[in-house]
Amino acid sequence: MAGGKLSARQKMINMMYLVLTALLALNVSAEILDAFDSLRASLKSSAETFAEKNMDTKGQILDKVQEEMSTGNIKNQGLIKLAGDVEKETNVVINYLNELTDSLNSIAEWDELIKEYHNIKETELNFQYWMGAGKDQMNNGRGDGAAIRLKAKLDDFVKFARDFIAANDTGGTSRIKFSEIAIDPENDPRVSESNPGKNTPWEYYTFHSKPVIADLAMMEKFKLDVQGVHSELLNFIKAKLGAVKFKIDSLILVDAPTSRVVAAGMKFETKLFVAATSKDAVPEFSGSGSVRSTDGGYAAMMSMTASGGFGKGQNEKEASYNATAVISDASGGKQSLRLS
Repeated sequence: MAGGKLSARQKMINMMYLVLTALLALNVSAEILDAFDSLRASLKSSAETFAEKNMDTKGQILDKVQEEMSTGNIKNQGLIKLAGDVEKETNVVINYLNELTDSLNSIAEWDELIKEYHNIKETELNFQYWMGAGKDQMNNGRGDGAAIRLKAKLDDFVKFARDFIAANDTGGTSRIKFSEIAIDPENDPRVSESNPGKNTPWEYYTFHSKPVIADLAMMEKFKLDVQGVHSELLNFIKAKLGAVKFKIDSLILVDAPTSRVVAAGMKFETKLFVAATSKDAVPEFSGSGSVRSTDGGYAAMMSMTASGGFGKGQNEKEASYNATAVISDASGGKQSLRLS
């Protein structure tokens, strides 16, 4: 499983698939073929249930964001696009698996009128479909049929999921990991070293000498795997609906002297304090003087020319200035800090 939380029933169904696949190597009996058909139906039901659950999760995300936006809080507006991107990529793979299922239904001679298959034991046409007729030795034994293209599609989806987490895990705290859905036997710990197919490509290992009904069940299992990844990504997005947290990137020691010029014998005083900076909250400075950003934008220097026009007998003059720093706050809005 590449990701997502499987129920006990779904885990049991996956285990049944592995058991039945092992039994195929011993005997392709009518009972085993019928068991695969029953398993196909169970996997199909589980995948559809998982898809509905994911749609509910997406709906919860959209409802919450829209509720926030109705009050003027737009901090999570970007999550709408993220959820949409995830659903789009998921649908691409699911639709592709549905197309493969339609092709397998033709090989298995699905009768739409009576809702039954007439040829669930077909192996040769099934193998040719997956590996390409007479092409099973091409591409280093991966063939040139539907199997090699399916692996590429599944690999691309897992890569998308990994890249999605990496790009959006701004705090660097996510522990979500995705394993390959279509993994070569030599890299699959579930395939024992004594297995004759241990060093064969995934395409050959997965589809060699299998009746078409076994691969119809496999398509539903892949849909379940894809929905598992979909679930993990949606829950990752949903977790962002919590309170905004700013990660402290660095601490800066700042001093604010009471005066830059001190006569001999007088005390020099400066106020010391530690300031925290976050790349998620860079302030915008403005003021009555010329403002220049420093320290990567986390601080600023404001300068202005002292005015003249002293009165007779006057050697000092009071002047005023103001400054403002605008910074994002935890509500997703902006907080204005003023000094005058």
